[in-house]
Amino acid sequence: MGRRRFIAARQASLMFCCWFEEALARGIITLPRSAVRSFYEARNSWTNALWIGAGRMAIDGLKEVQESAMRITTGLSTYQNELALQGQDYEEVMEQQEYEIQRRREMGLSEPSWSVSHPSNTNDNGWGGN
Repeated sequence: MGRRRFIAARQASLMFCCWFEEALARGIITLPRSAVRSFYEARNSWTNALWIGAGRMAIDGLKEVQESAMRITTGLSTYQNELALQGQDYEEVMEQQEYEIQRRREMGLSEPSWSVSHPSNTNDNGWGGN
């Protein structure tokens, strides 16, 4: 994690922790009854978060998409990291893609080309061989 991103994430975490503590104190939110530990016993667990900032501006969108796909394919990055660079949440994007594919099937439409042609959807592990 770069220094700037670390500082921003640390600042956001501290602010969230303060907000969470105050919201509990004012009764705006309550911990689940099944909670084993109180806020003060497990503050880091209750306020642990992954902070996704604004996406970076694309200068050449096609090249950036190709670079992103290459980083994922070669194992230098993950979908989660690449989506975070765009300011998007991995879980939300994957759930939406799953919904759209299922909805297209229900309507009798073909799957999106990215879904069918993606290397992970083939039996050859993306290498094009047997």
